[in-house]
Order: sequence, then structure tokens, then C-alpha cells
Amino acid sequence: MFAAAVDSYLEEIVRPRLRPLREPSVQPGALKIYLGDLAETFANPGSVTAANGCLLINSANAPIASDEQVAEIIAGYRSELHLALACGVQAALPNAAPHRQEVLAETLTGLVVAAFSLARIVPGEAAQLLRNGVELLES
Repeated sequence: MFAAAVDSYLEEIVRPRLRPLREPSVQPGALKIYLGDLAETFANPGSVTAANGCLLINSANAPIASDEQVAEIIAGYRSELHLALACGVQAALPNAAPHRQEVLAETLTGLVVAAFSLARIVPGEAAQLLRNGVELLES
């Protein structure tokens, strides 16, 4: 049942938001738009995302995460998120050294995960983490 709920959540909520970062030709500004839009969503206290956070990140912080299959699903989501953000970094900074691109993609992945973890508690801080990610991308 959990897997079915996750599949629905990924297809209806997560992947549409990540789609511009997964296109064959990612636009240079796609990652900045993703982070900015997500920050605005967190900054809006009436948004579903700000009120609920992320199903998978919430699950990672709950006892259900000790189940091996659930842990694999959560790890798969994190990998999918990282890959999308890495594609966005490469499009935004095509001339950066590969190591810098990877470090930035890992850092931004961590910021997104942290923002989702904080969304229900302090949505303003979650939004600020993502704005900080945009600044990192631009610096």
C-alpha cells in the first residue's frame, strides 16, 4: 500500500515539478526556477507543501523508514532528486569543473531535503534554505 501511495505521489506531485530538470535539453535557468518556485511554495503558509512537507522525507524521519523496502523507496527518491538537480547544475554552469558541479548538486540536494524536513515546522526557514541554494548557484 505504501508503494502505491508513493508511486501516485511521485507521478502527480514530484515528477511534474522535476520534469524541466529531466528534459533532454535542460534550460540554463531551470534549476533556479525550481528552487525559487519551491521557496515561494514554502513561504506561502496556505500551500499544501508548506502544510504537509514531503511524503518521502516525512517517512524518512518516521519509524516506517526502518522497513527495508521503505528505505529503498526513500533512497530511490533521493537519487532521483539528486540526478535532476545535477542536470540542472550542469545546464546552469556548463563551464564549471565536474567536481564543482557535483559538489553543488550534492549541496543543493541536501538543502532541498532539509527544506522539506523543516517545511511543516518553520516554513520560512525552509524557504530561506532554497533561496540560499539559488545564491550558491549564482555565486
